[in-house]
Amino acid sequence: MNEIIFELAKIGMRHATIAHSLGLTLHTLRKFYVRELLNGATEAEIDACLRRKPKSAPKSAAKPPKEPAPKPGKLNRVVFRVYNNDGEPNELC
Repeated sequence: MNEIIFELAKIGMRHATIAHSLGLTLHTLRKFYVRELLNGATEAEIDACLRRKPKSAPKSAAKPPKEPAPKPGKLNRVVFRVYNNDGEPNELC
């Protein structure tokens, strides 16, 4: 019965339908066959991912744009502004 529940969960059948078709209550199915239900759903997700075709990147996105090299002797500076507002609304800049 474990294999049957696994296969039914793998094809995406609802738990209530599986329980009804096997003559079980939904509570009993989920209590004693949780591993089969989860593994079947996991296998179905893996199969779906493997069947998907990978999307090819557009030609414009294939190569990132080159950034200009920094000039020798000069450092690129980054300015950070850090403040603590203690829960008050942010002031407009």
